[in-house]
Amino acid sequence: MINKVEIKSYQSLPDIQIQEYGNMLHLFELAEVNNKSITSNLIPGNFLLLSPSEDADVDVQNYFKNKNISVASLTDFAINLVQFPTYQSTSTTIINDYVTSIKGQSVLDLALQETGQLDSLFDILTENDTNITLNILVGTKFYFKTPAIDVEILSFYKRKNVKPATLYPLEAMTQTLFEAGLFETGLFE
Repeated sequence: MINKVEIKSYQSLPDIQIQEYGNMLHLFELAEVNNKSITSNLIPGNFLLLSPSEDADVDVQNYFKNKNISVASLTDFAINLVQFPTYQSTSTTIINDYVTSIKGQSVLDLALQETGQLDSLFDILTENDTNITLNILVGTKFYFKTPAIDVEILSFYKRKNVKPATLYPLEAMTQTLFEAGLFETGLFE
C-alpha cells in the first residue's frame, strides 16, 4: 500500500525520508518514486508518495509521530538559493572537471573560487601535483574533484561575479612602494 505525506515548510527530501522512515536507506528510491532528485526543492502543501519499507527504523518513526514533529532542516538561506541554484563555477573556463586560471590568480584564489573555502587547499594541491608557492600562469588548468563546498561563499561570488585574483606582480609592487616614497625613507633598499 502506498501512502502519501504533505510537504511542510523548510522540508527537504532527506528530511521527509528521516521523518517517515527513520533512516536514509531508501532516499534514492523515495526520490525516484516522486520523480525528484535528492536535492530537489520541495513545495510546501504538495504531497509525496511513500512506499512501504521493511527497513524503517520504527523507534525513530514513532518518536517523530508521537511528538508530532515535522523534520525541517532547511533555512531561509538555503531556500533563497533557489534564486541562485546549486553552485556553478565563476571561473573563466571549465573543461570537464578542470578550471583554467585567469590573470593574477594563485592556488589559494582558485581554491576559494571553486570550493568557497580553504579547507580543500591541500587536496587541490595533491590532485594537481603542485605546491602552494607556485606562481601560476594565465590559462593553467587545475583539476577539481574536491567536494568541500561553502555554498554561502560560492553564492556570494556568483551574485557579485567575484573571481579572486590576489597575486600582485613584483614589478607593480616595487613601483607602488617607490611611488609612495618608501625607498627614500630607507625602509626598502
